Amino acid sequence: MVNLDRHVMAGRGHELIDDKVLAQALRELAAPPREPAATAACATRLDADIAAQLDAVAALAAARSSDEASILLVAVDKRHGGLAAPRSLALAARLAMP
Repeated sequence: MVNLDRHVMAGRGHELIDDKVLAQALRELAAPPREPAATAACATRLDADIAAQLDAVAALAAARSSDEASILLVAVDKRHGGLAAPRSLALAARLAMP
């Protein structure tokens, strides 16, 4: 992971954050990445990983192993969620066909 910050709010328990802490968090989210090359490299690796997993789902579907393909697609969706879309959605629709 890159561009990760952690702020400990000791003694807060499950209380909501105050205005000052929220404003600081929003400033940090709006700031450009501190390590743009590392961020880009991470995104490239993630995209390749997702593509490889979706390729495996497609290969299983093509081999008529729809149960295995569905299991793998659910695992991809649990791990990557919307990052795998729209291809994951197309594969899900394909697997739902009779």
